[in-house]
Amino acid sequence: MQAENIDRFRIEKNDALIFLKNIESESVGAVVVDPPYCTHPQYAATGHYECGDGIVGDNKDAHTNYMFMRRWIGECYRILKPGCRLFVFCDKFNIFLTQSAGVESCFKYGGFITWCKPISRPAKMRFSKSCEYALEFYKGDFKIPSDKYPKDYHVESAPAGKERVHQTQKPVELIKKLLTFTPENGLVVDPFCGSGSTGVAALALGFRFMGSDLSDKCVEVSTRRCSEAAEKFEEKAEDDTVA
Repeated sequence: MQAENIDRFRIEKNDALIFLKNIESESVGAVVVDPPYCTHPQYAATGHYECGDGIVGDNKDAHTNYMFMRRWIGECYRILKPGCRLFVFCDKFNIFLTQSAGVESCFKYGGFITWCKPISRPAKMRFSKSCEYALEFYKGDFKIPSDKYPKDYHVESAPAGKERVHQTQKPVELIKKLLTFTPENGLVVDPFCGSGSTGVAALALGFRFMGSDLSDKCVEVSTRRCSEAAEKFEEKAEDDTVA
């Protein structure tokens, strides 16, 4: 798939690995991935979200999930431009497996950004699950000069109310922080796009976006949200031009 042919965004129903294999090598400015964690019982359908109930692939055992990660993370390495970054979300139970999968796929490990949730799910007789992590990997050496110094943590509750369309939805502002060092006009990719938050963040910042998901509903919802984000960006650009 030729990256230069992507105007603003493209979202398709596809398996993550097949989707990634169709992207040309060294054409992508950033990959942000929120894959199934496979560290808890499969979500029960609740009917509270537009998409995401019964997440496909969220019931793999640790070994099977690790081998799957090795495959799609390897494809992320291939498609990224030198000096660009991959961020993989995970929880405290699979942080080390995710780190190993990235390093064994030739990435350099840059640590992690902690997402702190003031409102989180309680756990009786255990510490609450108040944090999730975006592990940072980069290909080769950093090549993009910047005078920005973002913090390695982000404090924000998960989207709620009408804004919440998926049970594992990440805040758009968190994704924007992860894209701080993405090359100008770069292509951002998410092979597990879910509700489309990565696309919304990328488009709001002026990047292009490509994503995929196996769920028809997720493709529908993420396409709608990305269309709205792209339209808002164009309107803002027009207003700035007039001003």
